[in-house]
Amino acid sequence: MEHEAPFGDSPRIWADATKTAPPSTFTQMPAQTYRIRRAERQATFDALTRRHGQLANLRLALALTFAVMAWLSFARHLFAARWLAVPVVLFGIIGAGSVLVEVGGITLLQRSTENEVLGRVFAVMAFS
Repeated sequence: MEHEAPFGDSPRIWADATKTAPPSTFTQMPAQTYRIRRAERQATFDALTRRHGQLANLRLALALTFAVMAWLSFARHLFAARWLAVPVVLFGIIGAGSVLVEVGGITLLQRSTENEVLGRVFAVMAFS
């Protein structure tokens, strides 16, 4: 006989819940568990910091591209001024992507950190 789904849950959700969970980072020694989880959080934070830096460099490159294009358009008359909209639109798209990365990173950090140490993690983020 198959497992009956709890009230309000679909059989598909119940089937997904019975699959094996990913291996836990819990060990017998609390200090070792803390070191493992801290290393995981630090790796996530480092990856998000690199991505943030890459997006910042891309925004700077787009701003410089706009400046050069404006000079070529207005001073040298090499192309029409309407082409200046291209870097402006790209800058807006990259800005929206940057917001998504920041919000996603903070959400990931909140979900992966226990409530007891969440304030400490955000303090480290704010001052690093």
